[in-house]
Amino acid sequence: MHVPSEAVKELERAVKQLGLRGIEIGSHVGKRELGDEAFWPVYKALEALNVPIFIHPHHPAALDRLQDFYLNNLIGNPLDTTIAATKLIFSGVLEKYPGLKFVLAHGGGQFPFIMGRIEHGYEVRPEPKEKIHRPPREFLNNFYFDTITHNPDALRYLIAFAGSDHVLLGSDYPYDMGDPDPVGTVSRLKGVKAADKKKILCENAVSLFGLDA
Repeated sequence: MHVPSEAVKELERAVKQLGLRGIEIGSHVGKRELGDEAFWPVYKALEALNVPIFIHPHHPAALDRLQDFYLNNLIGNPLDTTIAATKLIFSGVLEKYPGLKFVLAHGGGQFPFIMGRIEHGYEVRPEPKEKIHRPPREFLNNFYFDTITHNPDALRYLIAFAGSDHVLLGSDYPYDMGDPDPVGTVSRLKGVKAADKKKILCENAVSLFGLDA
């Protein structure tokens, strides 16, 4: 990503020659955020290729305050995902390239749980309106979320928030912060219809990554 012109070439090779069905990027590129216009040629290529982008956090913000208690992961990783998703909205990336599909790790971090605050800010403040012309919630269809929430109530909220067709099974394997039984986590979830569980366990990934083609 730090050399966008080369990234576009590699995307073409990876998808058209190697048959890859998606890519993974970090939550920022050095000191540049994902909304930086330097990366827009990459997003243009990704939209044309119709492949989803998985965002996994790395080197999260506020590291100077998160050195103890493993907070760099417990708090930092979800925070950085939240920053990345919000920057993609407010920078105008998703308004410019509406066909992009981003998958957010760890249940989307704090992003699903503060959307009300983000929406309120858009309504009452001028800064969020600088580069976009529609409310943030209108870009939610560009995002997908994995099931790594470690809390059934949080997962139920995520499914209600995003829709059962925008939640994907996640494991975070082989890390200790992952879910050792993600299928069981979804299968045991109360208050969610069997048809919705089937989407989350399999059908959404097949559709998103074009695995039935």
